[in-house]
Amino acid sequence: MNEKPDTVHGRLLEAVHISGYSFERAYNELKWLLVSDKWEQCGDGFEQIDDFLRTINFKEFKITVEKRKEMAKILADKRATQRAIGGALGVNEATINRDLNPVASATKQDNQVKEYKELENEIVANARANGSAENTCKTDRWRFTDTE
Repeated sequence: MNEKPDTVHGRLLEAVHISGYSFERAYNELKWLLVSDKWEQCGDGFEQIDDFLRTINFKEFKITVEKRKEMAKILADKRATQRAIGGALGVNEATINRDLNPVASATKQDNQVKEYKELENEIVANARANGSAENTCKTDRWRFTDTE
């Protein structure tokens, strides 16, 4: 191959650019099929959205978070399972769960942080109240040693 590196690089940039159009086209076609409920008429017909989704594979595309969330919402409204949505969009079921339930996910994490902080504060208070030079408190999750 006697091509200049700049020529090959130019083709590479063009291919990447064109693949972006391919994703947009595929995404918009899927969205149209779903919003218009035409997905049921594809091929021999589909009764279940999850069966239809098994024919779709966006795994090779890097989908933006916004588009993934939008599509997850559309599919959830069609009663698709989170597993089927994740499979079609190329992400884990847990990612789809967080996309569809952002407040619940954040609340769970916030509650865990709050629980740990309360536990830490209790351990520190108990160790200081004990007044010894070295106080150790053991719990299921923490080991605190105060060596003031």
